[in-house]
Amino acid sequence: MAALVVFTSATFVACNPYLPTRYTAKQLFQTYAPSTAIVKAGSQTGTGFLVHQTPYNVYLVTNYHVVIELLDEENVSLMLNVHFFGGQDIFDTNQHSIHIIGYDEYFDLAVLRIENVTLYKPRVPIRHTNSNPQTAQELLAIGSIDGTSLSAFGGLMSNPDHILDFGISQSDAMRPPRYRFVPVYQVSVNLNPGTSGGPVLDMYGNLVGVSAFQQPFDTEGRPLIGVSFAIPATIAMPLIKHAISNPTGGAISRMSVYADSIQSLESTSLGHLRLTRTLDGTYCVQSVSSLSPSGTLGTWLQADDVLTSIGNTAVAGFTWAQITASFIQYFPRNALSSTLQTEPLSLTFMRGNQTHTVTIDSFVMQVAT
Repeated sequence: MAALVVFTSATFVACNPYLPTRYTAKQLFQTYAPSTAIVKAGSQTGTGFLVHQTPYNVYLVTNYHVVIELLDEENVSLMLNVHFFGGQDIFDTNQHSIHIIGYDEYFDLAVLRIENVTLYKPRVPIRHTNSNPQTAQELLAIGSIDGTSLSAFGGLMSNPDHILDFGISQSDAMRPPRYRFVPVYQVSVNLNPGTSGGPVLDMYGNLVGVSAFQQPFDTEGRPLIGVSFAIPATIAMPLIKHAISNPTGGAISRMSVYADSIQSLESTSLGHLRLTRTLDGTYCVQSVSSLSPSGTLGTWLQADDVLTSIGNTAVAGFTWAQITASFIQYFPRNALSSTLQTEPLSLTFMRGNQTHTVTIDSFVMQVAT
């Protein structure tokens, strides 16, 4: 008689080499806590994490608001300290060369480079796979709440399609200026002061977002529990990679994409694209302004155009994070450079009853005069 062998789903996952490894929360923390660091910048304490390393340089990411004091020319004497979890990898500006090589105030990101050092302990850079998180997906954040040790914070993806808008009449405490009208992930992870800038991971070890802050009150002043926000990795990673390859030490040059509810537009060197989204998930152009080799992006896009695809990807049903990331991956570059180029940007849109496709080649940005 032939034997009947039943493979459970758990057995199949464990034996299939083509499926990614799913970690337990404990395994995830043990694997990626060594890639996470406590960052002390002046009077601010936050968290950062390793994204890249070379034989002599180490690159990590944190929040802009963690290092903001160091960007003031009057605070050049302030200490910057980076302490990786576990081992002897402790660096400070008294003994090491640590530079902020790029930052984005709007998306609350800063990229640090520690120069001419070698890590004593092997540490794995935290990666991003371009996947889009789903509501109720399990997450784990790593960060420090006391500036001396790291903690793990578990939770769920509450809303991957959120535009953060506290309104224009609230106090600064309830409406941090850098978080106005930003596409964010709302998470039920318990983020606290000190965890800012830490990684938010899925259970496969992929970077989902960068911890930003917890919202203690709603716009009416009523207390909230378990409402936290993270900067989407789909937006953060193109900016981080650009800062690493073009370390200007200043603001990362990029285009801005806005929701239609915005009252005032952020000023960036590459202009803006303002969109509205209909109930069926269609994105319509409200206004556009951008520099390009042959004029403005407004030469091609106009108000009331309906954007249908970017490249070969249809945008109907995109979240705000996805639509923002789609443009940012083409537009983060040093506007002062005459040599930086990118892959052609193909846009398909409807104007009236006609479909139009434009391809923007060799996008070399120039400074407006």
